[in-house]
Amino acid sequence: MNPEGYDIYTEIEAHYKASLLKKKARSYNIPEMLEEFHEKASTTLEVLHRNMIMGEVPIHRLLEIYKEHKRSNVIKLLLRCEKLYQARADVKKILVTMARL
Repeated sequence: MNPEGYDIYTEIEAHYKASLLKKKARSYNIPEMLEEFHEKASTTLEVLHRNMIMGEVPIHRLLEIYKEHKRSNVIKLLLRCEKLYQARADVKKILVTMARL
């Protein structure tokens, strides 16, 4: 899934970071921390997107929309990471089921 070896969030990490940012806004509202989370979430989205069928909205457009390193954008990026991991798991289930037919 990540042949280039980029530093990306796992599904659990993306969920955890999004939860932290939603629930503990003041503790995690440090610009340097938000920038780090933002960069890693963006990289995660790019890697996951390359492994999926292209959607209606190109990944570069999403990253442009959420390019500002603010808490709300980082949360949205992390939630999108979670959704892509979920979609990947759903596709895998479907393919396994089809293979059994």
